[in-house]
Order: sequence, then C-alpha cells, then structure tokens
Amino acid sequence: MNLEQITGIKPAKIQSNQFKALFEPIIEDTNSFYESREVFNNSEFDYKIVIEVNDCYDFDNSIEDSDQKYLVSVDVVKTSKYLPKKELKAVASCCCIPLKDITCWDIATYGLRANLTNFTIESENLDNSLNYIANCLSVYTGLFGFYMDRYQNQIGNTGWDFLDGDIGFKS
Repeated sequence: MNLEQITGIKPAKIQSNQFKALFEPIIEDTNSFYESREVFNNSEFDYKIVIEVNDCYDFDNSIEDSDQKYLVSVDVVKTSKYLPKKELKAVASCCCIPLKDITCWDIATYGLRANLTNFTIESENLDNSLNYIANCLSVYTGLFGFYMDRYQNQIGNTGWDFLDGDIGFKS
C-alpha cells in the first residue's frame, strides 16, 4: 500500500531534470514533498530548502479535474544540529520518532519553518514552475537575510522567529 492509497492524496507528477538534480523526494512513493540536496549556511546555522506540492482538490472538492491546480510552498528549515534540545524533543514527540532520526521534513511538519514563497499553479505549468524554483535557488540563498526579515504573519513575526519557534506576540 502506498501513501496515496493511505491518505487519498494524489501526488504531483514532476519530470523536471533540473529540479530533480537539486531536490530529492522526502517520501519515496509520492512526489509531493522535497528537500534540497545541498545544505546551505548563513554563517549562523545550516538550513535546507523544503518544498511542498499540494493538489488544491484536496482542500476544495468543488474544483473540477479539468481545472487541476497545485499549491506550491517553498520554505526554509534549520537542520536538527542547530535546533535547541527543547525543540528537538518537541519534534520527536510530535512525529513519534527518536531524536537521532529527525529530518528536516519532520522539523518542517512540526512548524519550525519560514516561508520564502508560495503560489498556485495549473497542472500543465507545474514542471516549469518547479524548474523556476530550481533556477531561483541561488536568489533564495543569496538574499536569505532579506527573506527572513519579512513578516510571516499579521502579528509581526519574521522568518527568524519562525525558524526559532518563537511565534506569537512580543512583549
């Protein structure tokens, strides 16, 4: 039984060679979750780029199959080596895994990720969009600080706050 049969989520079909050279699927039997093969460093910590591709039909059943669209989210996640022990324990507890087995995707799933960009794309343009993300990788990493300084929510938390798990009102 594969993930699609268990969850009912249709995996996105990705065929971009450039994208596949820079990103690897996190779960082998689906093409919906990816992380960068390369580990990046901003002089304070190591991080990876994580991409999630969701079929919009999973969120809104009124969408016709002919109007198939995908929501693509590009996020930054610290590697487990740079997370505080408290956060590591919380991730391990949430994902029901030992501390030593925590991956960047587990950290992202727990919510310790900062969004770089997200967009909705029609299915026929999905491969081109993922190729575009691959082309923009140097922009995302080169302007990393600017992306992290942006507000991620309406109460003023920045990407730095999201990566540190410090989300909420500041006193």
